[in-house]
This record gives sequence, C-alpha cells and structure tokens, in this order.
Amino acid sequence: MAPSAETVIDGSYPLSRSLYIYVTGEAMAKHEVQAFVDLYVSDAGLTEAVGGAGYVPLPADRMDATRQAATAAEGSAASPS
Repeated sequence: MAPSAETVIDGSYPLSRSLYIYVTGEAMAKHEVQAFVDLYVSDAGLTEAVGGAGYVPLPADRMDATRQAATAAEGSAASPS
C-alpha cells in the first residue's frame, strides 16, 4: 500500500493516524489556550498549516466534527462546574 492523501483519508494506509489535542476545562478557560484552540480549528489551522507542514488535511466531515467538539469544550469551560 502506497501512502497518498487518498489512502490516508480512507484509512487503507496502515501507518497513518489522526493527531489530537486534549484540553482540560480549566486550561480552556485561559485566554491564550482558547486562542490556540481557535487557531487550531480555523481554516488556517486545519487546512493551510496542516497542508503546509506536509500532513494530509482532514476530510470536511471530520473538520466539522473537530470544530463541534471545540465549540462544546468552549461552552463547558464557560459554564461553572
């Protein structure tokens, strides 16, 4: 199996994997962390920076899921526990 954008996206290339960030609610409440997450889930982060670094950008449905998860985390960080 040769590595290509297509084989990475469809999961058939066995050596590819997704990259994740995990941010606690406490950290998400900090302005600088929030700014990083906002950049990470922006078009500049998810497409331009990823492609510029030589990685394969996520398909549109996974970008949407990533953005939804970030929005949910922002909401939980803003809510008192």
